[in-house]
Amino acid sequence: MNSRMATRKIKGRNQQVKAKPDQMTRREKRRRQQRIVFGIVVAVLALGLIATSIVWSVGGRSNLASSAGASVAQPEKAVSPQEQIAQLEKELQQKPDDVQVLSQLATAYLRAGQRDKGLAMLEKAVQKQPGNTDLRLDLALHYFLANQNDQSIAELSRIIEQQPANKTAHFYLGQVLALGKQDYKGGIAELEKYIELAQTGADVQKARQMIDEWKKMIK
Repeated sequence: MNSRMATRKIKGRNQQVKAKPDQMTRREKRRRQQRIVFGIVVAVLALGLIATSIVWSVGGRSNLASSAGASVAQPEKAVSPQEQIAQLEKELQQKPDDVQVLSQLATAYLRAGQRDKGLAMLEKAVQKQPGNTDLRLDLALHYFLANQNDQSIAELSRIIEQQPANKTAHFYLGQVLALGKQDYKGGIAELEKYIELAQTGADVQKARQMIDEWKKMIK
């Protein structure tokens, strides 16, 4: 009889021990999941921003349309990432100040998983064209993906200082603060500013959902 009672007590203790880690890590799991989801979204947006920056630097939509037409008429042979990088590195030697080449090389490095080199190219591109907001947003996002949260926050803060009504910068800064630094109050404040500026749209609804979620994370 005593042995049965002892066995039950041991089982009860084991169940309690197993239950505690799940309770203790629930918040950490939520943070990790949020960061992963945001990371995926950021990666997609970042590639889009680089493309936008290239168009911006070479003259706008007309150039993009003409190049698209040319690619349809004369499709180029697919090249490997290594070949593309080698070609762009050679081109950059001939045109070291060309922001378009810097941006393309940054994209190639990042797609090949060479993040440090990609960031270095983005930094050079921003130095050449500090007024190119798309490039600077892209740099800030890749700082975040590289866990360089302080640099990301600094870059986004500079954009907001120069362009207080830049809703995209507020939207990204809010997420970097919350997901990168666990500064949920700061993140909420930035998303509230984004909502004030954007007013409507799908991202406004997403921002409201994130705010509701982050309020739960504040102790």
